[in-house]
Amino acid sequence: MQLNIFKSKIHRATVTDANINYEGSIAIDSVLMRAANIFNYEAVHIWNVTNGSRFITYAIEASDSGVICLNGAAAKLCDPGDIVIIATFANMTKEEAGQHKPTIIFVDKNNKLIEEKQFEEMKQFEEIAVSVKHDFAESVNEVSQIADRLNAQSEYRSALKYGGKKSASLFSRFFNWLRPFK
Repeated sequence: MQLNIFKSKIHRATVTDANINYEGSIAIDSVLMRAANIFNYEAVHIWNVTNGSRFITYAIEASDSGVICLNGAAAKLCDPGDIVIIATFANMTKEEAGQHKPTIIFVDKNNKLIEEKQFEEMKQFEEIAVSVKHDFAESVNEVSQIADRLNAQSEYRSALKYGGKKSASLFSRFFNWLRPFK
């Protein structure tokens, strides 16, 4: 059985031109095509981050540096300045898919190669980011609980000072209820 597996992508490239009068395809900077392991005339998925459109066309090599030019009907789906993701997929057996590591190419706003990462490196980074986010959320929750306790203590003192023993008694019970959150 063959599986259709994510092979590579150029992440967040900027469209430099859109030419409706050309036959079709997307012209991609040759340096980026080599780095992303995209072949001339290979099918590519284009995901327009700017407007949400998604379509499939084929890649052709552009000799100009930094070029990402949509041609033909695809030119109606992207405008110069739009941010796109260009992805490829490959058919593999289960065994091949188990050993495969996609390539992800990052570019700057001028479509110059910033870095190339294997998918496993990205996965490790995402796991670290999720862990940091979780730790941050726990810290925010702890700070919120401390603030609630301090506010309750302040209100208890005010009740003693201005509201007499009955109000203070209510706040005292409330404050005792908060103690397990310490």
